[in-house]
Amino acid sequence: MELFATFQIGLINAAYFLGLFIGAKFCDRLVARSGHSRSYAVFAAVAAICALLHAIVVSPYAWIVIRLGTGICGAGLMMVTESWLNSKATRSTRGQILSIYMITHVVASGSGQLFIPLADPKTFQLFSIAAIGYCLALLPVLITRQNAPNLPKKGKIKFAEIFRYSKIGMIGAFCCGLVSAALYGLAPIYTQKIGMTTTTTALFMALFIFGGGVLQWPVGKLSDRLDRRKLIAVMSLISGLLSLTVLYSSHLSLAYFLTSAALFGAFSFTVYPIALAYINDSTPDDRLIYASAGMLTAFSTGAVFGPILAASAIEILGYGSLFWYVAVVYVFYSVLVVLRIRTKPAPEKKRFRRFFRASVRSGISTKVVQDEIDKDMVKMLGGKRR
Repeated sequence: MELFATFQIGLINAAYFLGLFIGAKFCDRLVARSGHSRSYAVFAAVAAICALLHAIVVSPYAWIVIRLGTGICGAGLMMVTESWLNSKATRSTRGQILSIYMITHVVASGSGQLFIPLADPKTFQLFSIAAIGYCLALLPVLITRQNAPNLPKKGKIKFAEIFRYSKIGMIGAFCCGLVSAALYGLAPIYTQKIGMTTTTTALFMALFIFGGGVLQWPVGKLSDRLDRRKLIAVMSLISGLLSLTVLYSSHLSLAYFLTSAALFGAFSFTVYPIALAYINDSTPDDRLIYASAGMLTAFSTGAVFGPILAASAIEILGYGSLFWYVAVVYVFYSVLVVLRIRTKPAPEKKRFRRFFRASVRSGISTKVVQDEIDKDMVKMLGGKRR
């Protein structure tokens, strides 16, 4: 709308992901200093300011700086939210809690696209709506009676430590970044190159995003009962195959194409939250903020390189290679997870430790705790009490 050059638009989009990367590395320090609630308020307020600055300063180079700031604040907001949710979750509920988090994210992302026709993008209104959204996000945090998580221990993020907690989780976040940024940036171009209208392109992206919320709850609940790694491997493999289905259905009919987009979104959007839940299963409570920061850093790193790799594939092999690129990433990750499963057993559920800790806090006697442990031991031994 502002007649920015294509290269400048690319830099503006890249600035957001660079900000996401910077925020993932440094926002944890503000959280460790000021706490979750105050930090969340700072990130939301600055993000609202950045939204309004787009309308006040209309310059591609100013927008690069503004998008950089938006990315930093976005990383901080996600870091606080994810670590807060994980601090309240247990091994048996984490998948379900994070699925609700992802459903909220998907609905908000998809609904945001629907605001575009409501006002002229050249005017102030849409930027004001974005700022209002950030302000509304503050209300639940400011009025809640729930206690915020304890302050994390101060210190720099040690990625080797986070990687040691879960290699599968970190690699999964990186792969999701490789795929997500490439699809958001290049899938609309693909639909236009094959002759689809702007309306059809918008519908394609909306179904892809909204489809991402369909399986979040059932898959999240299932991941709380099974080895999360097996579910990650299955969902990644199916996502890779559905990516190719999207490619080939585009030559059949519009109905097949849009249905494939919704199915692809439904499966592919489940990979990141399961990987996030898996890494937090083995992370100590006082390191949750750093696990979230590590996942965001891995995701944003993938998001920086994803469009470059996908664009290179398109340059050499054509626009259809975008979905082959996505398929290769997902299948590679699935194979990697399967190999990890074969070499490392599933982590034990921390049921006894969590039950004991909760029991002491609630005043239940150690005799009751021991009786419960004895019952579980009887079940494990096939019903024979020793």
